[in-house]
Amino acid sequence: MARIIIPWVGADPAYDIAYIANLNLAGIDVEVIEDAGSAIYRLMTVPYRLILTSLELAPGMDRIDDDVDRIMAGGHNFYRYWRVCEHLIRLVRDSDANIDTPILVADVYSLGIEHGKRGTVDQFCLRAGASEYVDKTEVKPDGLLEIVQKHIQMPRKG
Repeated sequence: MARIIIPWVGADPAYDIAYIANLNLAGIDVEVIEDAGSAIYRLMTVPYRLILTSLELAPGMDRIDDDVDRIMAGGHNFYRYWRVCEHLIRLVRDSDANIDTPILVADVYSLGIEHGKRGTVDQFCLRAGASEYVDKTEVKPDGLLEIVQKHIQMPRKG
């Protein structure tokens, strides 16, 4: 069976090494794209079976368009990072290449974090068009592999 390649936008190879290694062992190559500015063209033109993204995507996104500049104009905080992630998801969803591709947002924000009237982080990601939010403080490498396999309908080993 051919290996599956999935991009992980905003992954930190040092921090996420166990997640990446576990996916690699299961036959899934992870293409680490360190910032969203570098990723956006690929995500809008190259079809993938699944896209992984972190929530904090500000680095590089300012090269995309003026909307990101307006979002980040007030400084850096959780809500602004979330808005940039939302913007990336909407750009990908508006492209032909990955309009129906599952998008998983994986980060270290707890599912129950409330941000005023905007709701919890997972609610925010789902409203933005993500398929699922994965809290890396709760989900270990094997758990992320199971979630990825579920979304790409890849047979599980063992």
